[in-house]
Formats: sequence, C-alpha cells, structure tokens
Amino acid sequence: MLWCLSHVSNRRDKTVRRGAQVKALAICSRFQFIHVWKPLLLLAVDRLYSLSTGLGEYSEDPHEQCRYLFEALNALPVSALPPVCELQRHAHRLMLAQGSATMELSPVGHVQWLNSQLPMRIPLLLQPQELAETSITELLKRFKGGLMAAFHALLSGQRLLFLGHSQPAGGVCAAVLSVPLLVCPPLRDVLPRCFPYTTLNNLDFLSVKGYVAGSTNPIFESHPEWWLTPTLTLTLTLTLTLTLTLTLALTQALALALTLSLTLTLTLTLTLTLTLTLTLTLTLTLTRWDVLMDIDTGKVMVSTTGANGR
Repeated sequence: MLWCLSHVSNRRDKTVRRGAQVKALAICSRFQFIHVWKPLLLLAVDRLYSLSTGLGEYSEDPHEQCRYLFEALNALPVSALPPVCELQRHAHRLMLAQGSATMELSPVGHVQWLNSQLPMRIPLLLQPQELAETSITELLKRFKGGLMAAFHALLSGQRLLFLGHSQPAGGVCAAVLSVPLLVCPPLRDVLPRCFPYTTLNNLDFLSVKGYVAGSTNPIFESHPEWWLTPTLTLTLTLTLTLTLTLTLALTQALALALTLSLTLTLTLTLTLTLTLTLTLTLTLTLTRWDVLMDIDTGKVMVSTTGANGR
C-alpha cells in the first residue's frame, strides 16, 4: 500500500482569469507516517508560486521542481529509522489507552531544503491501520453516542459516508481515516476501503463493498440514488389441473327361459382438479446510504437496512 499526501493552494491573483491561481503537489510513500513531510510539501508549493511567471508558466520546468522535492525527501536514508517490533507497538497502545504514555516522536535526522535544514521527527509506534493525525477522541466529541452506528457499520461491512459541507477537506479526511481505529486492531482490512476525499470526477468508491468515504459536496446528500441498494423479490402463481377418467365394465350373462344373454356395462368418470399456487413477490426496495455521518451537525442517519438492522 502507498500512503499519499496532497496539498492544494488557492491564491488570489487579479492578473489571471477567474482571479486566482491554484497550485498542488502530492507525495507518495510506503511509510504510513507520511504527514511528517507536510512542512516540506508546503514549502515546495510556495516555491511553485515564487517560480510562476504566469498562468501555467514557470521560470523553472515543473519537472525539475518535482525532482528537487523528490531528491530532498529521499536524502534521508531508511537506515536512520530504528527498528520497532509488534510487541513494542501493542505495549505502547496499551499505555496510551491507560493514559500513561503519549505519542512519541523519534528524531531521525534533517532534510535539506534550499538553504534550510528541516528536522524530521517520526512516530514509529503506529499501528498498521493508524495515521498519526487521526483521533477517535475527535469523533466522539462530534458524534457522541451516534458513533456506535459507525462501529457497527465497520463490523458488518456496511457503507459509511461522511459529509461536511462547511468543513475543510482536511477535516473530512481526518474523520474518515480515524474510523478504522474503532476496530483496528484486531481488524486489518478497513483502511483499504477508505476514501478520505471523494469528488464528482471519481465515483469508483461506489463499487467497493463497505466503503468509508468522505466529501464536502452537498450534492452527495441530494442524490441518494448513487448509493441505492436494490432488494428483489418475485411473485409467481402456478395452477395445475388434473383430470382422471375411470371406466368400469360389468358383464353378466343371465340365462333366461328364452335363452337370452344380457350384458351390463357400467362406466364411471371421475374428474379431479388440483390447484397448486406458488407465490414469489417482486418488490424493488431502494434504500439510501447505510450510515450517513454529518460532520457539520454531528447527526447520524441510519437507513432501514443499515448497520443496526432496523
């Protein structure tokens, strides 16, 4: 798995169309403590603005700017990271839960950026599904008892959607990435189905079973058909009619004085009608999201077929 961090900056500029310029950079790493490079990423975006000579034009090729950032990030050798075992992680998590420890940051060196050196302090005792800037405490403050709906949704693989119309993108991302901490450990398959920030340009998360997604766009709430669940029931009635005919022939010879032979034939016809009815009802039930978490108000909405089974 790759861990990614992106930064988008919007600055007013009356000399360009629409009166603003937008610059963005993203970095990816196989290390989950990717947030420690955020200060460097901010400086790199500022450098984009300083080298900009117009809309989409730079005094230095953008590829060179990315190369400069890439080399600065990779200048810190991996060997500088001290080894950490699983026992240390579990012991540290237990101490955090008991309040006898705090999140530890280990100094691993400095990163050279232009004429400055930035110190790097890394949290080495993170759980496999944990990010340093996530917090269950913040979720509890926001949703209180309603957070149990999210807990049940994670355990049962239901769809979980976080909406924050007036929230910054970072706040929505933090809420989504904090949810796995409710069940991780021991579960380890929650984070891969998390989509911290979704847009209308990419709705691939809808095809992921039990997704956990976040968005600041109110249109997601006004279009519930994007995450409808169909329930199909069929009704079929079958009638079977069976007719039986039985013929009985009785022949008896009667000796009369005039030597006559009399034959009697009795025919019996029985009709039996059997009706078999098989009922299969066709019902199309469209349900909305399983659990909707409104970050703005702290309200939690659960569908009729949602995580709590109601």
